[in-house]
Amino acid sequence: MSHRAICDIDQGSSHLNSLTPELLLETELSNLSSPKRLSLIGKRPILRRFPMPMLDLTLPRGALTLDMQRHLAAHLTHIAIRWEEWDIETFPERNDVAQGLTWVFFHEVEPHHIFTAGQPTQRPIYRLVTHFPQGAVNERTRAGYVRDVTQAILDAEGVPMDRENAQRVWSIIREIQEGSWGGAGQIVGLAQLASFIYGDPEQGHTFAEGRITALAPVVQ
Repeated sequence: MSHRAICDIDQGSSHLNSLTPELLLETELSNLSSPKRLSLIGKRPILRRFPMPMLDLTLPRGALTLDMQRHLAAHLTHIAIRWEEWDIETFPERNDVAQGLTWVFFHEVEPHHIFTAGQPTQRPIYRLVTHFPQGAVNERTRAGYVRDVTQAILDAEGVPMDRENAQRVWSIIREIQEGSWGGAGQIVGLAQLASFIYGDPEQGHTFAEGRITALAPVVQ
């Protein structure tokens, strides 16, 4: 099985290459770990979502050429950011950062190792597993995301999105609980992620306060 990571293939690749875990840690996370940063939380909640999805697509080897995978990776990146409702119109200068934190992995499996109903599959089938930070998507946006990624995968294969073809694409969404996402050798919390995306600790911590509050159960 091959593991090929492709991030924002079509544009901004030189910028994305600089977004290494080490740079993320040294320039953002270490600066935000001080308790003094927590005092920057403002009074008004910023109820915008931020992206950091991670996508894993398992597919039969040979179903999509490398060029098809490159274009599909860019398309899936755009879809993930759009359905997380990242406000790129308000923060267009941070769009490259948002795309750099969206990773797509292609896992190619030999066709004779893929079975349906206990028999080798006759046509390519695809399994897309997407990890989102907790609270990044809701019931409405999950439905839209699943529809659009299914369409994108079938478009890459070059077939229409009819019922028969759509049934060959399964999409699984997993939300990673706050405090359970790690990067650059440490746990990365909601406030740290948002601060990196916005490029501003105050906005990031204000966002985190509003988002975590929104996720908390309502006490009657």
